[in-house]
Amino acid sequence: MAYGMMSDPSWFANTIGIGLCAVKISFYYPLSGHFLIGITVIMTFLFYPICLIRVALNEKMSATICWINMVGPAVPLYALAIIMQPTFEQERPDINHFQTVQRSIYLPSMTCLFVLCVVGMVSSVHGF
Repeated sequence: MAYGMMSDPSWFANTIGIGLCAVKISFYYPLSGHFLIGITVIMTFLFYPICLIRVALNEKMSATICWINMVGPAVPLYALAIIMQPTFEQERPDINHFQTVQRSIYLPSMTCLFVLCVVGMVSSVHGF
């Protein structure tokens, strides 16, 4: 606080780590992977606005913080893209149900995360 800087948001980097673990775990244990990606997406939607506010309030940010701010929503986006594929046990899934789930859950979530990626890019240029 002596230099007028806010603390490092290391909690947001932890959400990125959970998202990467979710992808690896979902290959072998799909239910656990879906649970972890759910936690990652919820934490991203909760913590990312705080990160954006932090960038807007500080005049100068380090390159690492700007990188985390820009890449943060990309990891849940990547995880959703991998997890939305049918599992090995579902070689012939019910196409109607599969498409309904993709259109109602995955695509709106992925669109929102892509918009957050673009917002993060603009805010990291502003903060850098």
